[in-house]
Amino acid sequence: MLVLAGLWTALGLHDRRQSPISRNVWIASALLNISLALLLCGMTLLTMPLGRIEPILLLALAGGLLLWLSLGLRQQALFYGVLACAGGVGVLIKRGYFPAPGTGLGEFMLVMALWGLLWRLDWRRRVDLTRHVAPSVRPEPVEGHSSVKKRGSTGSPRTVFESEAKVLLTVENGLEARSVSDLIRAPLEQAMALLWTVGLAHLSLRLLENSLAWHWPLTTVLAVASGLLLIGHFHRFRWVAVPMLLGLAGLLVGLERFGLGVPWLGAAAVLYALLAWRWTVVVLAKPPVWRLAHLMGFTVPGGSGGARQVERSIHGCALAIAAITVAASPGLALLGWPMGWSTPELAPMLALSLLLFVLAGWRYRSSPHAYAALITLTMGVWLSGAWLTATVLLGLGQPLSNVLLSLIMALAALGLEQERAAPLAYWRIPLQRMGGLLYGLTLVGAVLGALVADPLLPGLLLLMGIALFPVARPLSQAAEWRGLGLALLLSSLVWNLAAQFNLDLRDAALIAMLWGYALWSGGNLLLPRCNVRWPDWAVSATLWPLLGLISVVIGGVAGWMAGELSLAVALAGLALYLFLLLRNTAWWGMAWLAVAALTASGLAASHDREGATALIWLNLLFLLIPLWRRYGPWLTQRLCWRQRELEAPLFWMPFIALILLLAQLLMLEFALLWQLAPAVNLSWPLTVSALLLAATTGHAFKLRPGKLSAQVLLLALGAAVVAALLDWVAPLIWLPLAAVAWHGALLLAWRYGLRRSELWNAALQFWLLFLPAISVVLLFITPDFSGTVVTVTVLALAAVTVAQGGWRNEPIWLKVGFFWR
Repeated sequence: MLVLAGLWTALGLHDRRQSPISRNVWIASALLNISLALLLCGMTLLTMPLGRIEPILLLALAGGLLLWLSLGLRQQALFYGVLACAGGVGVLIKRGYFPAPGTGLGEFMLVMALWGLLWRLDWRRRVDLTRHVAPSVRPEPVEGHSSVKKRGSTGSPRTVFESEAKVLLTVENGLEARSVSDLIRAPLEQAMALLWTVGLAHLSLRLLENSLAWHWPLTTVLAVASGLLLIGHFHRFRWVAVPMLLGLAGLLVGLERFGLGVPWLGAAAVLYALLAWRWTVVVLAKPPVWRLAHLMGFTVPGGSGGARQVERSIHGCALAIAAITVAASPGLALLGWPMGWSTPELAPMLALSLLLFVLAGWRYRSSPHAYAALITLTMGVWLSGAWLTATVLLGLGQPLSNVLLSLIMALAALGLEQERAAPLAYWRIPLQRMGGLLYGLTLVGAVLGALVADPLLPGLLLLMGIALFPVARPLSQAAEWRGLGLALLLSSLVWNLAAQFNLDLRDAALIAMLWGYALWSGGNLLLPRCNVRWPDWAVSATLWPLLGLISVVIGGVAGWMAGELSLAVALAGLALYLFLLLRNTAWWGMAWLAVAALTASGLAASHDREGATALIWLNLLFLLIPLWRRYGPWLTQRLCWRQRELEAPLFWMPFIALILLLAQLLMLEFALLWQLAPAVNLSWPLTVSALLLAATTGHAFKLRPGKLSAQVLLLALGAAVVAALLDWVAPLIWLPLAAVAWHGALLLAWRYGLRRSELWNAALQFWLLFLPAISVVLLFITPDFSGTVVTVTVLALAAVTVAQGGWRNEPIWLKVGFFWR
């Protein structure tokens, strides 16, 4: 049937005496015979096709006839049949006579052969067009065309001549014929790509199975070379990393066969990537390479875009390889790799990765490369520290390494701000940010170290304080961050040192209070001078006094609650600090708090003594008011206080305490009068305490006369009268008479001196109205009864009310007085 198909083909293609219809009949018969022959062969040899020569010869003859027909008819579909027959022959020969698993060697060799054939066809086509195309048909030269004689103008022969005028061959049998190169180019290109893919699959399987034959180096080289030819032929320059990775895989398999471990394989991979990238950069810059690429048809019109794509692809692949090795290094060193690789074995891999990142960053002036280099350096330092000193947490558990790296990076970034370091300016931002990140990790590590009582924590805190200056420099509010960070670090340092000396709670409380004063001194005396001298390293002292206040409060409260410090000492320390804070704040409440703490401190000191000590303290505070009126402005100016209104707090806070003491005295007298509490043993009579209280109230009234102070003074004098009755142990029946006597005394005071004062007139108005009613009520509620005392009390009350009505011109009191009579 194939012989008949050959005869029909010859008649259909070469017998010019026949009509076109007859030729089509012969050609159709030839195709039908070829199809039937292949079908019968397949049905006959389906069960045992391998190891026999018949199917191979049949497919070869069928392929030859299809090639004859496709070239004669210029039909591309028939040429696909030729390729299919050739592929079948190849499969039968390989599976029948070479049954070993394929390594891809044959496929890669066929790829190179097909590429050579296509390159030859393009070359001949260009020569033929140059010779035979008429000048009128040729296109005009354009920029980027190969005919323009200028440096850098490149163009693929196939691309250039496809853009020129198409030359049509003769048309026979009513069918348009095409050139042989146009006919077979697309099928051969597709076959070339398919063969390389199949070869790559075979080679990958052998690499994974580790069952390569002796010629695996040659196979790998051919795979890389054929892959490069394919990429150049199709102008897919972004895929140039695939042959690079294929070569790396072959290299690593070979080195693994020589017994190299994973760390050295990683080092070899990074070195391979580094050399491949550098070789690409150097080679692409050579003019002979450009001429060779133009000759081989690897260039594109318009310049060096392909070169940029190649370099970019190789560069990205190299960075990926280095990044993978760096990311895998912690796992190899710490996460229980079966071989237990140590850091020295990983050092070459990390060093080569660092070199790759540095060189790539220098060429491209790229910040991402700087970040990668800094991360690699940090990883190397971490692994070295973990190798020297066992640690559970990589990075977080190495605060000392982090703070040293942070300090070095921050200082390096500071040095790059100079003009002469402009070529390295792309390192500055990565150094600053990595330094800040490492400083943050150091803070976390310091907290962990404090939890486990690390003995090296004081040194770490000191280094953190030093590193804070350059690390915080790039921040927009660097001075504020330095101020807060330095205060907290120094406070932590003092606390840690105190804890290491095993001080008792009393000493710890005193140290906390003293440290608060130290923070205030540093923020108000030391830092301003340093900021003037070194303005670029300024430290804001805004928060130092506030942190000092917190330290004083914590120390005082802790010492008082633990019973190690008296309340008076704690309040005295707080009061002094609050007065110092008047230099830092203009808030009006600070002066009130300071005076309140001072007043409470004296009262707490006299708590275990007699009440007279508290009254003496209050009088001393009242004596400060005239001194403040005289020397206050001068003192405020000398101490740089931001507020001068201290007179009001100096009066009202002791006065409030005085009112509380008066209320305490009245409650005591009420309890003693009505026998609600047992008698108290005092070093002096109760009358003396009441009189001292009244004198202190009079002192307050003298400093600031007012309705309230006047009423408090009258109340204190009344309390002194009651205290005298208690000291004389007078019966309760005398209490109404004492109230009447006090009423008469106030009335006499009004009559002979106080009525000309509006203040006293208004103050006595209440008492002159209130005391008669109190006297009457007491007559009915006192438990004892004496007719004589009641009569005397009523007569005295009548006389006083009549006098009040007459002297004050109040008829109502005259009527009441005559009624009592």
